[in-house]
Amino acid sequence: MKPEYWTEESTAFYDRAWEFRDDGQIIVPGRYLPVFGFLVPFFKLNVWGPDRRSVLEVGCAVGHTRRLLRQEFPDGIVYRGVDISSHHVARARELYPDGDFVLGDAKALDAADAAFTLLIAVDVLLHNWDTAELLGEWWRVAAHGLIFTTRVTATHPTIRARQGEAGIPFHILNQDDLGGLVADLGPDFTLSHVLPLAALGGEVTGLPEGFGEDDASPVTVILLKNLPAPAVTFVHGFLAALRSNPNQS
Repeated sequence: MKPEYWTEESTAFYDRAWEFRDDGQIIVPGRYLPVFGFLVPFFKLNVWGPDRRSVLEVGCAVGHTRRLLRQEFPDGIVYRGVDISSHHVARARELYPDGDFVLGDAKALDAADAAFTLLIAVDVLLHNWDTAELLGEWWRVAAHGLIFTTRVTATHPTIRARQGEAGIPFHILNQDDLGGLVADLGPDFTLSHVLPLAALGGEVTGLPEGFGEDDASPVTVILLKNLPAPAVTFVHGFLAALRSNPNQS
């Protein structure tokens, strides 16, 4: 992913993507709901004290995730945001001057092995070709798991298209290809939410002939490892709830 894809225009877009109530509380955008629907109750388990709650967000944009996490965990949480765009990082630092925001490459993170409890990445895979390299690096840095969103197709091979006038990479993964990459990581638990179909957004070029909106589904994938016993119990309950919901898998 080239930094020049992400400009002042994209910074303004991400600023607008989050809304706030009159009392200043954040309203979570729809694509983040499955991420925080797991992360928030997971971190509210007694096994995680404030010093054990840590999140690295790859593709942090303008940093509003930090505000949400501080809202949910007023007693403390460690958060670092990484983004390839200097425009995004500058805006995040402007909005949250006491935050930890770093300019960096998602494939070469400046962090030790298992440095953060969880790593999250919303739609970063959607705009990068190097899926295996990215997942391997994220898995290295995450002590207990990673949560990412992207789009998958069950009807076509993996697709490399382009989006918008800037020609931003638009990567729609074949779901079996993604499943193989996930299996290679060796997680103890794999959870996925396949969300209701939604518009691809912007003009996407390079799609196969006959490819339509119904051929690409947003998905949130949660991969977990090395969990303490109370967290394992929680995950089993979470999986049971997923299986009982026909709109999720």
